[in-house]
Amino acid sequence: IANRTGFRARIWKVVTKQTLLATGAHERPLVFDNNDLPGVMLSSAMADYAALYGVRVGKKIVIATNNDTAYQDALILNKAGAEVTVLDTRTGTVFSGSAIQLAVQAGVEVFQGITPVTAQGEQQVSGLLVMTSTGALQTIACDAIGMAGGWNPIVHLHAQAGGKIAWNKSSVAFKPAAQTDQQACIGACNGTW
Repeated sequence: IANRTGFRARIWKVVTKQTLLATGAHERPLVFDNNDLPGVMLSSAMADYAALYGVRVGKKIVIATNNDTAYQDALILNKAGAEVTVLDTRTGTVFSGSAIQLAVQAGVEVFQGITPVTAQGEQQVSGLLVMTSTGALQTIACDAIGMAGGWNPIVHLHAQAGGKIAWNKSSVAFKPAAQTDQQACIGACNGTW
């Protein structure tokens, strides 16, 4: 390093005629008391540990959700040998959707109208206190809790490049308002799941 001559660092500015953004989406956590207890994590992370690394994060897993993607995660965790229960905050969800139907057929327990209240345990998860649609409280024993609160498109680069974002009611998230001649967003970045 002492004998080095010239510039030590360079900044390259690349200008393109068109940019294609495929930055994906972030999974939203659900908000409930004690949701930072060890053993509480995003359900997609739980599924990734099982599918990519062969690691099962728990034997008795509860997934709290408000959307359909939790059922894909439940299937993966079920195949990894976990006993999986999905608690869906929604009511009246039709079980004919492919992932939901497959999860139920695989033996995943599904309950609707259930809201997570408090993750229980001292050093690790031992249960989840939930509220039913009637307002009754009950505890469900588990050793891991997955959260699936939906997805937010990653629109940061789009916005930094001058693109506008707008609230999309059907996606329940902000997504690019319009494509430009210089920039296009595709996939989850555009709210296309």
